[in-house]
Amino acid sequence: MNAEFLNDYRKAAEVHRQVRQHVPTIASPGISMSQLADEIEDGVRALTNHQGLEAGDAFKAGVGFPTGLCLNNVAAHWASNPGAKEVILQYDDVLKIDFGVHVSGRIVDSAFTVAFNPAYDSLLAAVKAATNTGLKEVELNREIIPVKAVRNITGHKILRYKIHGDKQVPFAKTATTQCMEDGDVFAIETFGTTGKAYLRDDPGSMAKGAISMPAPQVYIIPPPSRC
Repeated sequence: MNAEFLNDYRKAAEVHRQVRQHVPTIASPGISMSQLADEIEDGVRALTNHQGLEAGDAFKAGVGFPTGLCLNNVAAHWASNPGAKEVILQYDDVLKIDFGVHVSGRIVDSAFTVAFNPAYDSLLAAVKAATNTGLKEVELNREIIPVKAVRNITGHKILRYKIHGDKQVPFAKTATTQCMEDGDVFAIETFGTTGKAYLRDDPGSMAKGAISMPAPQVYIIPPPSRC
């Protein structure tokens, strides 16, 4: 793990932090998903000082992957497509915002959830806490509802220029021979749901069935190895 490796991640993380700080000022009911995605990605390009207009420029730094904007029971990997029917953010929506920044292929992947109806505050708080402490239950619309970890989607290793690597970080107890090693970079993703805790693929999105996703967070495994 050399200085260049860490400096690239620090630069990407700082750009991500600044863009994320700006997003709540524009993510409000009435905005279209395409406009929100454009604003996020334009901010990343501006702060990395790489617009991607010249050949090879986007490989130096910029957007890490297409911005994910997932509403309600869509858990992950939905993105606005040019020419498709426009989707407008509503007051009762729960929106998961997942965007990435890279510097020299070192990708920072971090996501968070926003909701405007206070009825969802306890659900968002519970899933955020679950990133570190585990899932329990929430009160939603005056009803106590268990919050469960989604079983069939995982966190993942991040490779250089490749957002999904060859190792997974499951949410439920799983038999695996994989382990974290020196220099590995992981996105620790906590998906919580009040539904069946199982996702299915739909056209235009990777997975549906969860209602809230405040993670992932990026973790770099330092020496000594944990294997």
